Amino acid sequence: MAAVNEQKQDGEPTPDSELEPGDERPVPPTTDWDSALSEALAAVEGRRRDNDVVPASDPVQVPALDYTMAEQVQLRAEVEELRAALQRSQQALARSQAETAQQSTQVATLRRILQRTETDLPQQAARRLIEGLLPAMDHLESLTTFLLSGEELSPQSRQAVEMLDSEWRRALTRLQVEPIEAVGLPFDANLHQMIAQQHVEGQPTGVVLRQVHRGYLMQGKLIRSAAVVVQAAKPTAN
Repeated sequence: MAAVNEQKQDGEPTPDSELEPGDERPVPPTTDWDSALSEALAAVEGRRRDNDVVPASDPVQVPALDYTMAEQVQLRAEVEELRAALQRSQQALARSQAETAQQSTQVATLRRILQRTETDLPQQAARRLIEGLLPAMDHLESLTTFLLSGEELSPQSRQAVEMLDSEWRRALTRLQVEPIEAVGLPFDANLHQMIAQQHVEGQPTGVVLRQVHRGYLMQGKLIRSAAVVVQAAKPTAN
């Protein structure tokens, strides 16, 4: 019977009916698939501890484990390379955005300068024109004042001179040029240029007695000061 059992062990498992009393059925070796799968997953995910080694007697072998770990190392290297490339791209984007912002600021500054230039050019041209005409305007004003103060003019000639005086004053108004009032007002260094002092009885000190030539403002800005004679303080007796 022992021989029969030995023969059965070499082939198929021995049925229970053929076992002798007291004999035990041999237990086939078992495989711990859960542990093996956990070990493989831990190794692939990089969470395996140094002291967590698969025993050499473990009958379960994972031939793809080394390849998976090598592949993971390669993937990690690729991920790090991509991360570095992403960081470089983000830095390049930040520099590009900074340069774009700087260029936008420069463009806005140039646009303001251009707008200011476009506004100032006509004013500067008109200012140069008026400054060139000031001597002629002084002569014209002196002539009209002289003619209107005399009695030699006929009514028709006086009317013509008055019309001429009104016309050039209206022309100055259209150019936003206004004369500076001076005579009878206190001296103002911002508007007046004192060329002489004189004492006249009955006039307060510092008042403008007369003007040699008229001053002008253009759009509220001084283009020429009024040249004036100012009342001096009463001289003291020696």
